[in-house]
Amino acid sequence: MTKRKASMPIFIGFAIVIGIFIGSTFNYKNQSVLFSSNTNEAKIKRLINYIQYDYVDKVNTDSLLDDAITNMLVKLDPHSVYIPKEELKRVTESMEGKFVGIGVSFLMHEDSVVVTGVIKGGPSEKAGIQEGDRIIIAGKDTLFGKSIIAKANLDEKEIGTILGSRKISDAVMKSLKGEPETTVNIFVYRRSVDEILQIPIARGEVSIKSVSSYYMINETLGYINIDRFARTTYDEFKIGLDELISKGMTSLVLDLRGNPGGFMDIANSIIDEFLEDGKLIVFTKNKNGDVD
Repeated sequence: MTKRKASMPIFIGFAIVIGIFIGSTFNYKNQSVLFSSNTNEAKIKRLINYIQYDYVDKVNTDSLLDDAITNMLVKLDPHSVYIPKEELKRVTESMEGKFVGIGVSFLMHEDSVVVTGVIKGGPSEKAGIQEGDRIIIAGKDTLFGKSIIAKANLDEKEIGTILGSRKISDAVMKSLKGEPETTVNIFVYRRSVDEILQIPIARGEVSIKSVSSYYMINETLGYINIDRFARTTYDEFKIGLDELISKGMTSLVLDLRGNPGGFMDIANSIIDEFLEDGKLIVFTKNKNGDVD
């Protein structure tokens, strides 16, 4: 197969550490070994049972177990991570490069949800949502004050913590997301007009860009920033690369700062744009020494 290559050196001005998103299955020939019963497993079960039945305060043992697993993996290497079940959907959407919702980014300010960004071409932009709007009601859900704390099922210890913020964010997203073409009535407070506005929004598929920017630094030097290696990243990258080449680019700064990784095949496709056919890009070696 013949591919047009970008015949230029790549200048990467930053140290890059790329974690590769492996997926939900383990690379074990015998998975029964991974989940076999042993004394360490029994020790963990006894500890959890003890906490459940004898600890003086009420404790969420699921949360404790998630923290324990996270700390175990920290001892391995920077790229081994644990994704709890409730976060898996969000991670999957990010890596697939799309989700169904209203197409806004937001943060919690004091006790309300503030729109910090409106995705171009998304349902919210079409409906008239603006940056700075405060979402106070979505459908039947009140999203400010004590109501959002109750909806997120926070206890007093979690208020103001990272875990508490994550739970509130999940609760807000649950109210905003839904099935395609379903309508959610949003009530927002818009400070510029000092009014509460009712805006119906038809949920739709929203693209999450992974190539956040690309441009010419000077007459010959181009710049591309890649946030993560999602399923759509290569196509986004190729669009930017071709446009920069058409503008006279001969050298490229490829910015991967903060990139947590992603799909290995997508990263390989991007690297392949700069190498001759048949060049080895990457190989893996497992614990048994098998090379792939």
